[in-house]
This record gives sequence, C-alpha cells and structure tokens, in this order.
Amino acid sequence: MPYSCILYEKDDALSFKTKPNLNITFRTKEYEALYTTNNDGIREYTQKKFNKAKGQQRILTIGDSFTFGIGLNKEDTFQEKLKEKLYTILKKKVEVINAGTSGYGAAQSFEFLKMNIKGYDPDIVIFSFYNNDVLDDREYSSLTVGNGCLIRKDISRLKKFLYTHSRTYLFYKSYKNSFSIGIEPVRNALYKFRNFLVRLGLSNGAKIMYPILENHTSDELNKAWEKTLQNIQEMDNLCKQENCTFVLVYIPSRIQVNPTFREEYISRNNLNEADFDFEKPSRLLREHGRAKEMIFVDLLEKFSKVNIDDNNLQIYNEYDPHFNKNGAEVFSTVLLNKLREIYKNEE
Repeated sequence: MPYSCILYEKDDALSFKTKPNLNITFRTKEYEALYTTNNDGIREYTQKKFNKAKGQQRILTIGDSFTFGIGLNKEDTFQEKLKEKLYTILKKKVEVINAGTSGYGAAQSFEFLKMNIKGYDPDIVIFSFYNNDVLDDREYSSLTVGNGCLIRKDISRLKKFLYTHSRTYLFYKSYKNSFSIGIEPVRNALYKFRNFLVRLGLSNGAKIMYPILENHTSDELNKAWEKTLQNIQEMDNLCKQENCTFVLVYIPSRIQVNPTFREEYISRNNLNEADFDFEKPSRLLREHGRAKEMIFVDLLEKFSKVNIDDNNLQIYNEYDPHFNKNGAEVFSTVLLNKLREIYKNEE
C-alpha cells in the first residue's frame, strides 16, 4: 500500500490528519520503519495533550514528513535524538513531541497549532519548512480521504475507482519508483527516452522537483509564497500570545546540499543550472524571519558549511527524498545548538 492509503483519515478542519492508533511497519528497498501513533494521531506512545506535568519543559514539533520522520523508527527521529542530547548536555529533561503530519505545509500546521496549542501548552514550537510546503499550502483544500486513501477531489473517475477498489493498482503506485528508479538500466533508459521526446518537441523534459527553486516564478506561485509566509507569521504571533517561543527551520533538499548530485541530475536531464536559484527559499525565509524578529535555523547554511554529502556523510536516502538516520542526527545537533542559545537567554 502507498503512504497515501496508510497514514491518513479525513478531518473536517484540516482536510486530513494522521490516523490515531497506527501500528504498521512500512518497507521499501531502502528502509523498514515502524509507525505508531497515540489516540490523538501524533507519533507518541502516550497521551500528551492536556497532560503536561507542573514544571515540565515541553517542545512541540510541527510540520510535514520530515517532522513526522518518514523512513525512520521513532527512536531514530530528530525529536528522540534531541531529547537525549538535551538531557546529556544541558541536564534538562525536556519533552520533545512529534506532531508532524506528512503532507502538511504552513497552512495546515498553523490550523493544527491553533486547535491544539492550549492542550499541549508548549514552551517552544518548532516548525520545519520544506520546499514543497508552498505547493501543499496551495493545494491541501483540494485533497480528501476516500476509502482510506488521500486523493484529489477532482481525480478522474477511473483513478478514484482504482484507488478504492484495486489492490493491484495500489501495489503499482507503491512500487513504481522502485521498479523505474531503483534499477539503474531502467532509469538510464527512461532518461534517454524522455530526452528523445524533448528533442521531438513532445515533452517539456524534467523539472528540478519544486518550481520554487526556479529563477522565474508565476504570479500564482508568488501569491502562494505570500500566503505561506503569512501563515508562518501567524504561528509566531500565536506563540507570543500563548507565552511560548517559535522557531522556524528550513530543510533543504538533497539537490541543494550535494553539488555532485546536482551536477549529475542537471547533466542527465539536459537542464540549465542558470535557470535555478537553489538558495532562494532559504533566503526568502531568512529575510522574512529577520524582518519579523523571528528565530530562524537554516539547515542549508549549516549543511553547506561542512559540505556533508561530499564528505561521505550521507544524510538523505538514495531514492526517497527524506533524511536517513544520519540526517536526523545532524538535524538534532543543529537544533540543540539553537536551543542552548534560547535557554541561555531565558536564564
């Protein structure tokens, strides 16, 4: 079964949310991960909502699949690593709650925070932004859950029927990338075929994952950016109202972090690197954060300084775009350094 038919249930306020009481092992050719959730549908073993002990320090993490920890067992997520580091280095026993939902952008994360901030009563809220969040913000209201699968409301009748009635189709959706991308001769043949179609004028060719990395963006995308930044600002405002600290984190993609991977991808797909601005999302968020006096953590800047991937510390999966265990470990270390500053300023 694909992720879209495993993780979600319908929600009137949020369009969709992670299913409560999940206990399922998901396997790909790269990893095997156990996903469990509590009664509230967050990736915790016990109830956290309305259950904060007196004097307890609590960090609430919200965002998309990087926050949820796709591909990682709970003990390997950045939240669990951060919890260990806080206790070891700062001698602080801090709850770090994983309330991420795969597919959420800033809009759904803000709605979730509005609905739950009093219940969780966090001292710090960490929102992690990834490149597809702008598109998720624009499109999430067009999604729904039908027969256990997250699908578009305007999906064709045939695809809707296949999603809701055909296990063969779901098997295909789940494994198509393993077949087409994971087998190198097949992958190379697909690249050559697509480039052949481009020369014939029958295809626009490959794109670099998300249009927000392109130099020239549409008015529609610019407006989507404005809404995303507004939702981020509303999260910060809400935290101030509820006497907590808001932290915005930018998570880059592998193509931004690893120059060798980027050069190979661009060459293989006959793209022009001059058409892209790989630092643009991080720059926009940094400028917004500075203007609004917001705490901002830029993982692109941190990763670029140590040149992680080219120094043979692989932090992303090879095919799946998410962090592996190394990535979660590095993420937790970067957050720890920022939290040390926050706690020091509060003393």
